[in-house]
Parts: sequence; structure tokens; C-alpha cells
Amino acid sequence: MPKGHIHKIILMLALVLPVAGCVQVQEAAKPESGVKNTQTVASDKQPAQSEQPLKAHLVRGRFEPGPADGELTFIFDVSPTPESLPNVRWVGASGDNSKTLAVSSNESGRYSVVLADVPKVSDGQVLIKLSIPGSESFEIHGAEFALREQVADRPAARPSRDGHFQVFTKPNGVSPELRLLIGSTEQPIENLPRGVTNGSVAGVYTLDFLPAANPDGWLLTVAVTPSDPHAVLLYHPKGDAAWRTLSSTQLEGHPLLGVNFAGAGTYMLVREVTR
Repeated sequence: MPKGHIHKIILMLALVLPVAGCVQVQEAAKPESGVKNTQTVASDKQPAQSEQPLKAHLVRGRFEPGPADGELTFIFDVSPTPESLPNVRWVGASGDNSKTLAVSSNESGRYSVVLADVPKVSDGQVLIKLSIPGSESFEIHGAEFALREQVADRPAARPSRDGHFQVFTKPNGVSPELRLLIGSTEQPIENLPRGVTNGSVAGVYTLDFLPAANPDGWLLTVAVTPSDPHAVLLYHPKGDAAWRTLSSTQLEGHPLLGVNFAGAGTYMLVREVTR
């Protein structure tokens, strides 16, 4: 990334960090909500010693604007394919209440749920419960979303729910009514590019706009950990078929990768890429 863009990111950080206290520059930590963590919940009945441990399912997902105003859609794939429909619950921002969602599937085996009556500015998570065949155990996978409004009168930072992904916005060139939909999932809904394995995925964030928009001159940062000193950020444009590597820079004094905003789509942080 050119030095001028690095200076822009540092300047944006200086502008928005004191504002509203909404930006937290911190080392990425394991999210407490269960996103990027697969929980296997066992029953009281212990399996026989001859039984082999079952492989965990892989869940790949994405949040999108829903079919109607006030709705969001979460689409996801599960592999291997479960024998029964997953149980999906929507947990609100406070975590005190949850709602079971109706799960649909198409001919290709892709699942989807619709979150209705979503406040214009809100955040929450969905929990996906998968039964393990031949066992009373089950797995719980998670995904999170955050709906952020555009700040119409100044540069601002719009964070993901976990705070590890920050979009630095500008007011010019977009509608003041614009909202950002930032999702966080365990794996991307898109097929992984050559050289990237599921185990090397360190973070997946999706970005969409309500209504559709194509802002220019924005920046973003992604939190990294000391254990991933050579992390790479990949981007998959919405509606496209190919991944590309983004030119990123480690920000001095902060555990962050800074990049130019690339548009709506999927941003994936990987620990290493083998070509």
C-alpha cells in the first residue's frame, strides 16, 4: 500500500478514535459469542470406547438484506450435510431473549432464515444447532451481524459486532440514510481460493449496504494477533466469482491491518496462503 494511504488511515484513526467512544483498537481475542468457535455439547451418556469421534461440521454463511424492509436474510451451507434441518435461533443484542427461526432449504442443499422486525440500528447473532447422527450430542455454530448507520456530517468508524473489523466512512458521495450491514461468520459462503484451507481462515467479515451503494475513498482495518504476523486479507466482491488479495499494511503501534475499502462483499483474513 502506498505511504500516502497509510497516512490517511492513521489520520482517520486520529479523527474517529475520540468520537463517541465506539472504536476500540485492541488485539483480536476469541469472541465470547461463539463465532469462529464450534461448541460440541455432549449428553450425560458417555460413548463406548469403541466408538470413533465424529468429525465436526463446517458452516459457511453470509448475512444479506432481506426481501422486505426491516428484514435480514442469513444464508448458510453445512458440510457434511446433516440428516435433519438445523435448528436456528436469533439472539438479540442483550442476549436475554432469543427467537427460533424457520429454516428453508433449496435443491442444492443451501439453507436460509429470515430475521424479521430488525431495528434499523442493531446487532445480534444467530446460533445454529446441529445434531450428530447416532449420538445425543450436538454442535452449536454462530454468526453475528451489526447494522450501523452512516454518519452524515463527519468521518466515522463503523465497527463489526466484535469490534475487530472497522470501516472508516466519509459523508460525501453517499445517502445520509445509508446503513452498513456487517456480518461475521466462521467460514465464507464462497468457495475458498487455491492455497487457502479452512484451518487457515482467521476471520470472515461480510459487508453490504442498505440501500445499495458504492462509496469511494473509504478505508478499513482488521485486527490481527501476534501469532499471525504474516496474515493476508482477501476480498471477494459481491456477485463476483473470484477472490483477490488486498494490499495491506500493518499499522505501527496497533495490532491492525489497514487497507483501502474495496466495496461490498466478503473480507477474509487468512494466516497463510500456499501457492
